[in-house]
Amino acid sequence: MLFSVESELDEIQLEIKSLQGMVTLFENYRAEYQRYVSRGFLDQENRLSWVESLENTANDLGLNELRYHIEPQQQVLTLVGGVPAGINLAASKLSIESNLVHEGDLIMLLDGLTEVRSGLLVVDGCKIDRVVRNADLTIDANFKANCDTHWYTARYTSDMIFELDDEL
Repeated sequence: MLFSVESELDEIQLEIKSLQGMVTLFENYRAEYQRYVSRGFLDQENRLSWVESLENTANDLGLNELRYHIEPQQQVLTLVGGVPAGINLAASKLSIESNLVHEGDLIMLLDGLTEVRSGLLVVDGCKIDRVVRNADLTIDANFKANCDTHWYTARYTSDMIFELDDEL
């Protein structure tokens, strides 16, 4: 009888340690998790907000030749360091082309996109070319910019959700 009580006590102490470990993990990573949630990384992408941001910023800057192309969302299967188990990572490519009055206009366009709560924005690359002017033509742009970006979003798989529920 004494042995079974000691055994149960040992099991309870192990479970308490495990719970304390989970609480510590939660406290350590909660703020970072909330940051990803607030950025829209753990949600559906919101393509309309990307378009609205680009068009509003272009209008504010007086850029009248904005063009963009959004490719269909693709699942990311390979990633440096690997995609964690239980996570579906997806990306959508957004290509942007615009005239610029000043090089800083490109920064403003991209900065407007970073304010959108629709995933994590990664700028893959941009190219800026100076517009060649003929003496008899008036052009309201000094530069032409092309950028390729990707928007990343993630979702837990149902297996991962069940595992988290079991641990909680």
